[in-house]
Amino acid sequence: MRGAASTRVRFLKSDKVCLDQELAALKAMKRNVLKLHQQQKRRSEQRTREDDDMALVVLALTMPDVTCLKEYLDQKRCLTRGQEEEESRLNRTVDRLLAMPDDDIVTLLEPTDELGAARLRRATGFVSDFGMHQWVVSMNGARGVAPRVSSAIHRRCELLRQIGRTAPATPPSLSRAASYKWCAKWRRRWGIGKGRAQPRDILDPAVAKRKA
Repeated sequence: MRGAASTRVRFLKSDKVCLDQELAALKAMKRNVLKLHQQQKRRSEQRTREDDDMALVVLALTMPDVTCLKEYLDQKRCLTRGQEEEESRLNRTVDRLLAMPDDDIVTLLEPTDELGAARLRRATGFVSDFGMHQWVVSMNGARGVAPRVSSAIHRRCELLRQIGRTAPATPPSLSRAASYKWCAKWRRRWGIGKGRAQPRDILDPAVAKRKA
């Protein structure tokens, strides 16, 4: 009896050790999950702040038109909660800009720190790309024309000058491959397909000669 009781005690102690180890592992897992959740939350809040700051610069560059701002927020997936959330985000950005002193707005558009300068470059690039998109859509819809790569490069320089940022008086001397590569990246970002010549019937040589 005494030997059986001693054996049972050893089994109970062994079970307790196993349970303690499992409990410790569960606690460690819970801590890791909580830590990961907090990190994701901080990163999400940081991205939201960065998006809000970028939206403010985009609006400062295009005020009073809010079309470009709406497109920016839409691409950042800030407008996926319905019409009320869309209007709220737009209104908050507009109110924030209107409440800023003139000196702060000047600092937005003429930053003295590297972070502000980088944000302004990104905002300027987005505004010019959005202007390119509007221009291509209008050319396609109003004229039925797919602009050439060289025309797109010229247009982008014009848009940069209209925004008020430094841009060369003439388009940069890009090679043919570099120009096509830049346009390909821009088309992917904005979902623009390539223009293609419409197929035509092959005319009889006599008909072609008569038309000529």
